[in-house]
Amino acid sequence: KSCQTDVIGLPCGEVDYDLGVEHLKLFNVKHFIARSDKIKKILLERSDFKRLGIFGVYEAWEFLGNKDGYVSVPEFQPVFYTGSEEWKKVSFNWFNKKEMLDLPIVFNSQCPSDIGCQKVVDLESGPEKAPIKNICNISEELSPNKIKFKTDCVGLPHIIKVSYFPAWGVKGADKIFLVSPSFMLVYPEKEEVELKFGNGGIAKLLSKLPFISLLALLALAFRKYKTA
Repeated sequence: KSCQTDVIGLPCGEVDYDLGVEHLKLFNVKHFIARSDKIKKILLERSDFKRLGIFGVYEAWEFLGNKDGYVSVPEFQPVFYTGSEEWKKVSFNWFNKKEMLDLPIVFNSQCPSDIGCQKVVDLESGPEKAPIKNICNISEELSPNKIKFKTDCVGLPHIIKVSYFPAWGVKGADKIFLVSPSFMLVYPEKEEVELKFGNGGIAKLLSKLPFISLLALLALAFRKYKTA
């Protein structure tokens, strides 16, 4: 069974080629494996896919329509979600709306004071799409636990198609935002930006735990010494 979201109360979708292609672009997918005869038939009729090999019931395919890389400036300005519904459910609904995929939704964050942000309480309220007209040149470098990129569009939103986690830290931008579906978003303050896993707030706290524990032990020992 290819769909597992019904187990956690979220509905499974039917085969939707157009939406599936947008999801491949969203996640910067270049290669994937097909098993379903229905999907294989669809792919054979398309010019934006190339079959690389057949291995029994499995086929390896290359998607030719993805050229943005892992770091890109969205077509429209992100909007900030301020509603009360759990962000994961809102993001899941966003993920299933093809017309919404080009409009990034930022969760669990206040709008920066120096950026004019549009706020939205739900997706049905019809947030306006404010185009970003700049043509940006971005070069990126990914390595284990580190993402570096250079951009000539300082100040504009840049989406990093890698899962958000508080342990990520950033240099060259003020902070990292959680953006739909669960990626990272930064507003560069410099041309060169570096994200490193292990430099975020949680990681810094964890790195200090041995020192904090030592202080606690010393305090406890001193207390026992005074009461002895």
